[in-house]
Amino acid sequence: MHTRTRIIVSLALALGIGTASLASAAPSDETLQGSLEVTPVAAGDLSLRDHRVDVVINNGFATTTVEQVLVNEGAVDLDARWAFPLPKEASLSELSLWIDGAMSIGEVREEREARRIYEEEANAGQDAALAEQENYREYRLSLSRVPAGGEARVRIVYYQPLEIDSGVGRYLYPLTPGNTQDGMNTSFWSLEEKVSGQFSIDVTLKTSFPVDGLHSPSHPQFQAVQMLEGEWRGSVVTNEPALDRDFLLFYRLSPDVPARVELLTYREPGAAEGTFMAVVTPGSDLAPITKGTDWAFLIDVSGSMDGEKLRIVRRGLAKALRSLGPNDRFRLISFNNSATNLTRGWQDATEGNVAAAENLISNLSAGGGTNLFDGIVSAYRALDSDRSTAVVILSDGAANVGATEYRDFVKLARSHDVRLFTFVIGNGANERLLGDLATISGGYAKSVSVLDEIGAHLMLAKDRMSHAALHGVRFELDGATAVYPQLLPSLYLGQQLVVFGRYDATGNREMVVSAKISGEPRRWTIPVELPEVDESNPELERLYALAMISDMEREEWLGELNESELRQGIVDVALRYSLVTDYTSMVVVREDRRELYGLGHENAERRAREVKASDARAAQGSTVRVSQGSDPLAGSRASHAPTRSRGGGIGAVSPWFVLAIALLALVASHEVTCRDERAASGSKRG
Repeated sequence: MHTRTRIIVSLALALGIGTASLASAAPSDETLQGSLEVTPVAAGDLSLRDHRVDVVINNGFATTTVEQVLVNEGAVDLDARWAFPLPKEASLSELSLWIDGAMSIGEVREEREARRIYEEEANAGQDAALAEQENYREYRLSLSRVPAGGEARVRIVYYQPLEIDSGVGRYLYPLTPGNTQDGMNTSFWSLEEKVSGQFSIDVTLKTSFPVDGLHSPSHPQFQAVQMLEGEWRGSVVTNEPALDRDFLLFYRLSPDVPARVELLTYREPGAAEGTFMAVVTPGSDLAPITKGTDWAFLIDVSGSMDGEKLRIVRRGLAKALRSLGPNDRFRLISFNNSATNLTRGWQDATEGNVAAAENLISNLSAGGGTNLFDGIVSAYRALDSDRSTAVVILSDGAANVGATEYRDFVKLARSHDVRLFTFVIGNGANERLLGDLATISGGYAKSVSVLDEIGAHLMLAKDRMSHAALHGVRFELDGATAVYPQLLPSLYLGQQLVVFGRYDATGNREMVVSAKISGEPRRWTIPVELPEVDESNPELERLYALAMISDMEREEWLGELNESELRQGIVDVALRYSLVTDYTSMVVVREDRRELYGLGHENAERRAREVKASDARAAQGSTVRVSQGSDPLAGSRASHAPTRSRGGGIGAVSPWFVLAIALLALVASHEVTCRDERAASGSKRG
């Protein structure tokens, strides 16, 4: 076999990790097995020229398309590889490479087969690309080749479901490095935090309900205009930008929207089954709970929380403590290699105790490993059975000390009748573990960027614990053959339920959502239509498949499925729906070399259907079916729509709830401004 000398450049390109970090390796005939094996030197001849992002938010899900152009100004061909996180529950659907001016779309194969194909092509000097899943959120791209004096153009497309929380939609394009590795030496990389050409983000928002406006606290220059009823467009275009800040977008629904179910479907002509996505928004008639609550705040101070993560936790936690009521109590527990009780027991939420706690928080520093299990055990100690208790976990979830097995955490959570509220901080965080713990305990999880205002989210959690919630939620659809996730979360004030499934029946059917509110069973029946043919949302198939895979992984972690069964099950689903998983990867080769490896066009044909449907939606408008039914859970008014009295006060929803929603959109903007001012001050001192 012909083997060429290969120079491999490892990058933390801003496809999800903001900094375009370059490090060259000495020429070698060996393939690179892990990006940390290269020897870092000064930035070399490979640079990121353009970074373009196109986002389409279509009611319940978003499509993100990223195009990057890499330029090689040197005299030798270069290979490149870089890592990036995807958002929670995102489905990587396309990796494309432009070869001789034509776009070639990747196909999915088992991981070892895809790696073998890529390596053979790379060693033969051919153009090729490979996308692999590294862990629960991080993916890795390998590219062969960026020609000497030339450029390489790649495209990534992924889908993700979106939820409306308290009437506010949130979209995040991750650019800030996640770094969930304790003690990681970030100075390993030589940093080049700018693209040499253009950075742009274009957003199209389509919704079936009125939107009051769009706002980007991370990029104040983002401008959005309403094009049509139910359609908004906005963009950010800059030259030579620093790629070190997440793009964060909020959009707020009008307060008069009703409790409802939104149904998206897809079914090809002649298909035995169709696919659906249902978004359930309950009502807001949830009674307030006037008794005090015990709050145990569990703070991750491991090495991976150093810097911006710990700083925003300090600030947010201080605001949350100041929002506690006179009947509330609190405890502060920090954890790294082990847990430390900072407050030495429960403290009444008096002004003096809160001030003392703020002083403790301000002195926290990060270092060591992450013994999350010991932290949770400590939070469960000294519980008062006569009081309602909530444990709030502030962590990136990268447990690596003590017990680290998923089933150990689940067993612990199930052994205590205490709600866990988990705030998963930063890109690359372990949302799966913390999210499942919250669901199992009857609490909820929230993914938080370093640009989010954690204090506002904590205030929302406090207000939600001060109202009745929907527990034991069940979802049924007449005609459905499968529904995921099978483990449904409790629903608190302002939250939605998102489920995916398959159906074989057609025509008018009934959907039933049931739950208990303060121990009283409630049942909501909604009439829906399941179409025999609906080609408007083919993307739903991949999102459904990903939800099914998540449930399979949970079964394996709990010991209900052995590893070989899990692997085979995931491979079967991933190959059918062209998904990148732990066991499957996406590989791109030249069109004239597909036959050599038996690569067909399954994913290319699937992408063609998805693009055709997207174009049709752009021309025709929304295809979502909206139903309200009779007697919605917790009233007919959406749980994110506060009722106002004639005097202008808030009805069922507390002032803290409204203030927290305002803070989500406003404080983050202030934080971006302060951060920019600190950066400018630092550069002046330098």
